[in-house]
Amino acid sequence: HGKANLYATIGPKDKGGIVLSGHTDVVPVEGQIWATDPFEVVQKDGRLYGRGTSDMKSFIAIALMLVPELVKMDLKTPIHFAFSFDEEVGCFGVKHLIRDIVENFPLPRAVIIGEPTEMKLVTAHKGVQAYRVEVTGGHSSLPQNGVNAVFAATDLIQTVKAMQEAAKQRPSAEAFEPPYSSFNIGRIEGGTAGNIIPQNCNFSVEMRIVPEDDGAAVEAELRAAVEALDTELKAQSPKAGAAMRLFAAVPPLKPESDGVAEALVRHLTGVNQTGVMLTVQHAIRAMAKNPDGAAGSIIVNSSMNAHRAMGNFVAYSVSKSAVIALVKSSAVHAGNQKYKIRINAVLPGVVETSMIRNLIEKSEDPAATRGAYEGLSPMGRMATVEEVAGMVAWLSSDEAAFCSGGEFTMDGASTAGMNGV
Repeated sequence: HGKANLYATIGPKDKGGIVLSGHTDVVPVEGQIWATDPFEVVQKDGRLYGRGTSDMKSFIAIALMLVPELVKMDLKTPIHFAFSFDEEVGCFGVKHLIRDIVENFPLPRAVIIGEPTEMKLVTAHKGVQAYRVEVTGGHSSLPQNGVNAVFAATDLIQTVKAMQEAAKQRPSAEAFEPPYSSFNIGRIEGGTAGNIIPQNCNFSVEMRIVPEDDGAAVEAELRAAVEALDTELKAQSPKAGAAMRLFAAVPPLKPESDGVAEALVRHLTGVNQTGVMLTVQHAIRAMAKNPDGAAGSIIVNSSMNAHRAMGNFVAYSVSKSAVIALVKSSAVHAGNQKYKIRINAVLPGVVETSMIRNLIEKSEDPAATRGAYEGLSPMGRMATVEEVAGMVAWLSSDEAAFCSGGEFTMDGASTAGMNGV
C-alpha cells in the first residue's frame, strides 16, 4: 500500500544494541476543532501545536536530530532506529518490522519506545485485541417476517459488557490504570431506515488485556457467544447469522524489573521511584504470605545525593529523595499492618566502583579527577563496594531488628568504626 518501515543502525552492524522506536502515523483529525492547521507545527507559549507532536513526532524528530552526533562517536554498542507505519490502526507495520529484525539482524538488547508518558518510565503495556462483529438478519418491512439484526447485535453487546464487569472482579493488575482488562464498543452501524427491519448490524470490539489475563480465553468467550447467536439466528432464517473476525492483535508487555531497557533508562534519568514502590509492595505481599508470619528485611538503595543537589543532577537528587520518602511511608504501612517487616534505605555516596575507576583512568588528569571525587566525601576518600555490602548485611541481620524506616549513609569512611561493617 505504498507504506514502509525504517530500520537504521549507527555503530557496529554485527551486534545487538539499543533500539529507539516510534511510529510515523497519527490519529485522524476529522470531526475535531483545531485553532491551527493540525499538520503544520505551531510554536506558542512554550508549546508545540500539531497533530502528533506528542504521539509521537517529537520523539522521532529528537532522535533523528542526534544522528550527526551519534555518527561522530565511536560507538561500541549500536543505536538502532525502528520507525513503523500504521500503529494507530492496529500496529500493522511493526509486525513486519519485528519479523525482518529477527530474520536478518542481531537481536537488540533493549528497546526504548518514545510514547508520550509525561516523561515517566513505563515498563508494561496492556495487550490489544480488536474484532469486527457482523450480524445479519432478514430484511423486511413487517416485523413478523424478519430477523432484526440490531436487536440481535445488542445481545452480543451485553455479553461484552458482562465480560467487562467480570474483569473488574478479577485480581488487580496494579501496574495499570484501570487495574484490569478493559473492553470497548467503539463503533456500531446498521439499518437503512426507521420503518425497515435492519438486515445488518456491525460493531467493533476492542479489548485491552492485562498480562495477568489469558487473551485467548477472553477471545474464546466472545467467540462462543457469537457462534451461539449464529445458531439461533439461522434457526429463524437461513440467511441470518453472526460472525466475528480478528482485526488487530498486540500481545501485552510484562514488566521486567531486571531488564536491560529498564535499568538503562533508570540509569540515564535517575527516575527509579516507581520501580522502588512496585518492588517494595510486591516484597511486602510476598512476605505477608509467609505461614510463620509476615517478617523480614527490605533494603532499598538510594543515594547521598538525596540530600544535596549537585549542578545538573537536581532531577536525580529529587528522584532519590522520593525513594527515601517511599521507604519511610512503606515502613509505616508495614508497621500499621502489624507486620514484622523492616524497610530501610542505604545511601551510598561516591563509591569506588569499576565504572568510577575507569572514568578516572580515562580522564585527562587522573590524579586531579580522583582528588575531585574524594573531595566530595567528608572523610576524604571514596566508599568501597565492600562497605556498602557490609551495611546491607548488617541491616539484614537480627542486630538491626530495631531499625525500620531509617536511612543509612555510606559516604567515604563513615562506616570505619562499625567493626568492619
